[in-house]
Amino acid sequence: MKYVTLRNTDLRVSNISMGTGSFGDRIDKKSAFEILDRYCELGGNFIDTANAYCKWIPGAGNCAEQILGEWLKTAKASDIVVATKGGHYDFAAPQVSRIRESEIRKDLEESLQTLHRDCIDLYWLHRDDPTVPAEDILALLEQLRTEGKIRYYGASNFTLARLREFEKCAAENHIQGFCAVSNQWSLARKKSAYGVGNDNTTVAVSEEEYKWHVQTGMPLIPYSSTASGLFDRLYQAGVVAKDGKVIAPAGDINLPQPLLDEFLNERNLYIYEELCRRHEQEGTSIFALSIAYLFSQPFQVIALSSVDVPEQVAGLVSASELTMDKAFVEKFGK
Repeated sequence: MKYVTLRNTDLRVSNISMGTGSFGDRIDKKSAFEILDRYCELGGNFIDTANAYCKWIPGAGNCAEQILGEWLKTAKASDIVVATKGGHYDFAAPQVSRIRESEIRKDLEESLQTLHRDCIDLYWLHRDDPTVPAEDILALLEQLRTEGKIRYYGASNFTLARLREFEKCAAENHIQGFCAVSNQWSLARKKSAYGVGNDNTTVAVSEEEYKWHVQTGMPLIPYSSTASGLFDRLYQAGVVAKDGKVIAPAGDINLPQPLLDEFLNERNLYIYEELCRRHEQEGTSIFALSIAYLFSQPFQVIALSSVDVPEQVAGLVSASELTMDKAFVEKFGK
């Protein structure tokens, strides 16, 4: 496993972060423990969760954090860098912003207690509220740092316009501000910039945001960094593509229809065709190749991904040391 120091921090982390969004939902505690054990055995030390995970299930509470918190008490959990998120909307009232001090503090305190931590290594704001001034949000996050409750903080699902606001505000106040961004990004591209399915509050990396990362050097820790395993699922389903079109009947691609609607497009099928060619020539898995693209950028990228079963962890980690050649990156864009 390759390790990097997250830019402008002292966090030394594996360049593949294990996501826990399905813990307590599709993945039970026993399987979650096996996934985390295997990830650590293979060198991983950077785990991502969120206070909102599982709260879409009535009565489940923050069960993803609960499972992770229980695992963090085991011997294998030493030297783990933990990232969690707060400020997500209430699933019972998604139209109501929770980017307020009382709500953020509520989430953070619950996360600290559940994860058995005195301090969160990297704290993400899970959503934004453009009506709240950047200065007010940064002042709160800096106060939480001063109180020793968080070490560093970042932005998840923030638009480029708002990221620029925060960048300017941080510079004017002589503070670091956000240390990283976690928007949706992968080798596969969505049709739309915002939303998947019924959630229109998620934000995907745009071409302009990509240029901003290049210009500023702001690290990107993208979620859904394999587009839910799109390319590998196409391959496993026996899909054959040529010139951006499916030319052979496929089996079940095993992705929800909203994701297929977003990702099964001409551009991605061109990329899939090239990945299949390279897989045949080099033997590298299509899954690993899709992650290797992320590590071939002119700014720091840490891949945030997840697996469904423990047996998939090794395939995920196998991409850690890989990169894609410049010709591939240039051909298929940013």
